[in-house]
Amino acid sequence: MRELGLLSIVAPLHDEADTVAAFHERALAAVAGLDVELVLVDDGSRDATPALLAQLAAANERVKVVTLSRNFGHQAALSAGNLYTCGVATTGAGYCWGDNEFGELGDGARKSSVVPRPVAGGHRFRAISVNRGTGRSVTCGLTTNGAALCWGRRQAR
Repeated sequence: MRELGLLSIVAPLHDEADTVAAFHERALAAVAGLDVELVLVDDGSRDATPALLAQLAAANERVKVVTLSRNFGHQAALSAGNLYTCGVATTGAGYCWGDNEFGELGDGARKSSVVPRPVAGGHRFRAISVNRGTGRSVTCGLTTNGAALCWGRRQAR
């Protein structure tokens, strides 16, 4: 019999300032007693949602926040890790998840992950960009000190 490990609940949010606290409370109550993380994907909110998500994450280590640079729609936010994707947390830490065949996640491994994995090196990012076109699986990030870092297949040199 298989034993349940970490359960990751991923939820897209867009302009949900009025409901995010109740959602957080109800979602965690529904899985009380389980090893769980709540991954909240802010899909370009323009209201107080990002600030509220930062508060929830600061108060509860089981809450992870991924902030998308603009509104991509709830389907894209929910399935962001279909191949692989990355985001910058409110702390500036970079996280990536999805396929990792060529080191696209930047975590120093080549093992795919369905949950956000921290980008190695402890860098703080302003932005992270994913390039899956023209046979590439390259990820680049702009750090808060202005350095450009790239990883994955056909890395920029």
